[in-house]
Amino acid sequence: MDEQHDDGTLQRSEPVSEDLRAAGGERRVAKLSLLDCTPLHWSENSIDEATQIINQYAGTGLPLEPTQVFITHLTQRPDAYFMRLGQVGLWYLTGIQLHFCANVNVVFWDKKFGRDRRDVVQYLCGNAFDMFDLQRLQAIVPAANRPLRTQLTRCGFREEGVLRNAWLDGSGVQDLHVLGMLRSEKPEWQSQATTSSGRVI
Repeated sequence: MDEQHDDGTLQRSEPVSEDLRAAGGERRVAKLSLLDCTPLHWSENSIDEATQIINQYAGTGLPLEPTQVFITHLTQRPDAYFMRLGQVGLWYLTGIQLHFCANVNVVFWDKKFGRDRRDVVQYLCGNAFDMFDLQRLQAIVPAANRPLRTQLTRCGFREEGVLRNAWLDGSGVQDLHVLGMLRSEKPEWQSQATTSSGRVI
C-alpha cells in the first residue's frame, strides 16, 4: 500500500501481521469502499459536520487551496459537488459546467492513498462523466503535492502542462500541474482499471 508522507514521498508499506497489531505495532490504515461514500447535502442540522470537515481540511498540512476558498465551495457554491469518503477524506468537484467540464479534488485526512482508495477515486471520476454529462475532468495540483499527481495518473489522468509560478502559499511560489481526462478516454480507462484491480467496487 502506498503511504504519503509529510515530505512528499511515497513509500510502499508491507501488510502488518495480526501478531504485530496485537502487540501494539504499526497502526493499520483505514480501508475504503464505495459503501463508505456518501454525498454531502447541507441543512440546518449540518453545522457540526461542516465544522468538522473544515477543521480536518485545514489540519492536513498539504498544499491545498486556501481554507476560505474551500469553505465557499463546501457551503455556498452551486457549481460544486462533495462526496464524503467515509471518515478518511473527501472527493469533490468544483467549477462544474454541465455538459462540459469540472475540476476534480481529492484529499485524505491521513495523507495516505492506497489501492483501495484509488479504486474508489477511479470509480467516482468515471461516474462524474455520466452524472453531469461532462466532456472533460481536470485536476490542478501544486508541484509540492507530487504523491497526488502520481495517484491521479494511476487513476487515468494525463499530465497536460505546467502553469509556472502560479501557486503561492506559506512555503512560497511554485508551479501548478494540470492533469486531464476526456470523456472519450473513459471507457478504455474504466475497463483497464477494473481488470488491473481484479476487484468489483
